[in-house]
Amino acid sequence: MRNNEHYNTLTLLKFALKRDRIRALIWIAGIGGMILLFSMMFQNLLTTTEEIATMTVAQSSSPGTRLFLAPASGVSLGGFTMLRVSTTIITIFGLFNFLTVIRHTRQSEDLGRLELLGSTAVGRYSTVTSVLLLMGIFNVILVLITFGIFQGIGLPWEGSLLAAASFGLFGMFFALVGSITAQLATTSRGASGLAGIVMAVSFLISGMANSLGEFSRETMTVESMGFTFLSPYGWYQQIHAFHDNNGLLLLLYAAAILVLLPIPFLLLQRRDHGAGIIPAKKGRTEASAFLRSPLGLAWRLHRKLMIIWILVAVSLGTLFGAISDEFTDALADLEQAGALFSEEQMLLSMISILGSLMVIYVIQGILVLSGEEKQGGVEGVLSAGVSRRTWVGTHLLMVITGILAVLLSMGLVTGVAASGQDIFTVGMLVESTALLIPPFVAVAGICLFAYSLSHRLFPAVPWAILIMSLGFGPFFGSALDLPDVLKNLSPFTHVPYQFSELEGMGYWIFAALGVLTLILGVLRMRHRPLDLP
Repeated sequence: MRNNEHYNTLTLLKFALKRDRIRALIWIAGIGGMILLFSMMFQNLLTTTEEIATMTVAQSSSPGTRLFLAPASGVSLGGFTMLRVSTTIITIFGLFNFLTVIRHTRQSEDLGRLELLGSTAVGRYSTVTSVLLLMGIFNVILVLITFGIFQGIGLPWEGSLLAAASFGLFGMFFALVGSITAQLATTSRGASGLAGIVMAVSFLISGMANSLGEFSRETMTVESMGFTFLSPYGWYQQIHAFHDNNGLLLLLYAAAILVLLPIPFLLLQRRDHGAGIIPAKKGRTEASAFLRSPLGLAWRLHRKLMIIWILVAVSLGTLFGAISDEFTDALADLEQAGALFSEEQMLLSMISILGSLMVIYVIQGILVLSGEEKQGGVEGVLSAGVSRRTWVGTHLLMVITGILAVLLSMGLVTGVAASGQDIFTVGMLVESTALLIPPFVAVAGICLFAYSLSHRLFPAVPWAILIMSLGFGPFFGSALDLPDVLKNLSPFTHVPYQFSELEGMGYWIFAALGVLTLILGVLRMRHRPLDLP
């Protein structure tokens, strides 16, 4: 038994499946629902070849938009779906894979679970092997779901199969990346950060290759620079599913997976339990006076997340402000769009859509509070004489501060970056983003109130609220022609572009609901038993 390093791998696989049955179901249902939502939306919006061609030109003409999107692959519904949303979908595949792997490896080691498992009859490599098998099962399920959705809306089977297979192989690639960074870093947060860096660099390589490439209006394709093949993003993009269908490029994923597969096991041999290949950086011997306060600790826990989302908001605002002229001109080629959108209206529409997506920051901010309870950090805080209301209130203050910083920076930067815009337009865009603050507070309040009721059921609630807020909102809800009763459940349905356009009571109802649930959530936390590890 001791000579078998993979002993009881199947037992650990069954345990992992049981442990992740709810979490994985949420991930898989969310990813599948998003693919279905986007596919149905484009099917309803783009009903003719001319409309698809015009929108393809609008999305592919500017180097700025090509940086964030997949290269154009002809004129078809499947090709436009890949152009517009495949990068988002495949990124979520990667996140699901490496976060789950790190949760079962490095995080379990941090929390002492692997030490307990290691004292039983399991092989040294059994945990890593079992979680990689687990992700293989999940990726196969996601591939089948994706293929089924594409077939369900009538897309060609060959392109559907290649697109779905590339998504699954991309996910498996990053499952291995996560298993490697789990051996390199000393904490789960560090491992996730390293895997995120690998993903970000890969994205930038393919994005730059697409941006520096050339778009042909004759073939309606983008010819990317050759260095796109240095990125796993570039491999799936160059398949050109639904157009060229270069299925042999899937072998690049297979080769990369075979190369990466032995690395986590080799690294595992070369480190001690609880340590990482990269040594931990030593911190200060004493904390500052500010850090010793509840507010200082909350700032320390939230600052990285806040800074990241401010940078995201600034980057997106700069990009879309800079390309607003080109995008408006491209849309003017489509008579219907040209009749609906002036340049200012296009800016307001983009800032409203992008601002709504920033609500993900609110969800992550509330999850920081939940994570402190789950990992036991709150126990030390409360034992120092800090009340529960103060603990929750300081975290809530950081979330609300982040909301203001993220939204207002996006509005300001977008207005400044938009070429030829005066101070009036900048103020108009800042006003448009400021109108999103009450819906954000409503989402934060509902999440906090749900957290104050039950910590065990809480993790699923924020993501369900996120899906409902965005899926039933004005962008997806209108595109899918959802009934008004569903669209009105989203706080973003009631947000106007300008304060002068505000109509009805829905906006104020959600604003009041946000304040009320925030107060009730803080008060309720005083009475709920803590769920400490």
